[in-house]
Amino acid sequence: MTEQFINKSTLKDNYSVVPNNMLNDEGLDADCLAVMVYLLSKPSNWIVKPTNLQNRFKFGRDKAYRIINQLIKKQYIVREEHRVEGKYTSFTYYVYDSPFPCLSDTAEPYTANQHLTKYRKTLSKEKILMTDQLKTDLNTVSESYKWYKNWLTEYTSFKEAGVIIGKLRKMAHEKGWKSNEDKDKLVLSIFERAANAKPEGDIYAYLLVMFKNITSEIKVAATVDPVRSRWEARAKTYDMGKGNWIFKNCPPPSDPEFRYHCPSQYLHLFGVT
Repeated sequence: MTEQFINKSTLKDNYSVVPNNMLNDEGLDADCLAVMVYLLSKPSNWIVKPTNLQNRFKFGRDKAYRIINQLIKKQYIVREEHRVEGKYTSFTYYVYDSPFPCLSDTAEPYTANQHLTKYRKTLSKEKILMTDQLKTDLNTVSESYKWYKNWLTEYTSFKEAGVIIGKLRKMAHEKGWKSNEDKDKLVLSIFERAANAKPEGDIYAYLLVMFKNITSEIKVAATVDPVRSRWEARAKTYDMGKGNWIFKNCPPPSDPEFRYHCPSQYLHLFGVT
């Protein structure tokens, strides 16, 4: 009888099928291989997020993005960039158990988006439905503004409600919330708190108070947030050095890779949108 050195259980459920070609791909280091096995164990509608990898493998943020970028170059992952009005909003990651044939080794995120448009029919029905759902989610900001605009008509005219929204977004921009995403988060949080409070009287005056309160809270929180303090210090150093980037372990704000190092809520400090 032949001696067995590799012993396998007979599984009937709760298991994953992983191609041997991927497991034996010498171009994948141990971390990349571990991440691929983990991702392929998930259901097809599971949404890939870098934070999932950080939590599962105890990776730091930079390491999680480095591994994702390596898998993109090896064509096991395709990254699709979503934009609204020309501004970056989010990424969607598609995982394949063998190298995706449509991309070159040097494909960048936006190039990947163009390829996915051309070859979208190659995706499974479940992946297409997931993509459509993500596009729907991107519209939630617009829908939230519509809801709050209608809510404002309890206090003022529909036209004036639109003017108030515009004024608050302009104030947010002047106070340092440069990206559309950051401005929307701030303004919508103001509306949410105001709507829950059910104020009476001059609604615009009340919203200005909410604006002051929330921005003050954020400012206070920043003083005890070492991460924010570090990025604010870098932004100040970068500005005083007139664009001279001195942090060797982090690419400069002009580099597309910068957004993978700097937390999204602090990108506006460097004028990155």
